[in-house]
Amino acid sequence: QEQGADILALNSAYGELTDRDKRAYIWHLIEPARCIVDPERETIARSWLVGESNKLPVEKTNKPHFTRPLVIGYQQIRQGVNHLYRVEPIQQLLLEQGIESTTICIDLKKKKKKIEQKIDIFVGGNALNDNVLLAYFMMYSSEPQIFFHFLRPESRQKAEYLLQQATSQKEGLACFKQIEQLLIDEYTLKF
Repeated sequence: QEQGADILALNSAYGELTDRDKRAYIWHLIEPARCIVDPERETIARSWLVGESNKLPVEKTNKPHFTRPLVIGYQQIRQGVNHLYRVEPIQQLLLEQGIESTTICIDLKKKKKKIEQKIDIFVGGNALNDNVLLAYFMMYSSEPQIFFHFLRPESRQKAEYLLQQATSQKEGLACFKQIEQLLIDEYTLKF
C-alpha cells in the first residue's frame, strides 16, 4: 500500500478560519467516511504513514457564525487530474450546516503569490516515496508550503524549528511526527 494520504488543511493564519472555534467546528464536521469515493481502494487515513495514528483533538464547539463563504482550494496534480472530487462531499457537508463555499483549482507546480491569503481550506494529497524522510522534508519545505503558511506565527515558528531539527538529528522521523501532531492540534491538518 502506498504511503501518503489525501488531506484537508485549514488556514489559521488568514481569513475566516483564524478563529480557533471555527476551525475546530469545520475540523470535526468533516467526516472522513463521507469523503470516501471508492471504498474498494480507499481507507481512512490517520497519518501520512499507513498504519500510523495521531492523537485527535476531542473538543467540539457549537456552530459559530461565518461571515462569508469559505474559499476551498483544491490541488491540481496534472492537466485534468485534480482533487475536485474530494471537495464536492466537503461542500455538501458544509452546505448541510448552512455554510456556503466557493472553489478554486490550484496547480502547486506554478508559482502562486500569497495563496494562503486567498483560501480558507486546501484539499490535496501527497504520496511519500521510499525515502520517507526526504519525502516529509520536501512536503513541508517546498513552496508553496501550504501547511506552514496556514499556521499562526508562533505555531509556524515551532514547526520550522522541528523541521530544522529533523534534518540534523538521527530522530528525524520523530520530528516529522511532531510537526504532524502540531498541525492536527491546531486544527490545521485533517486526514
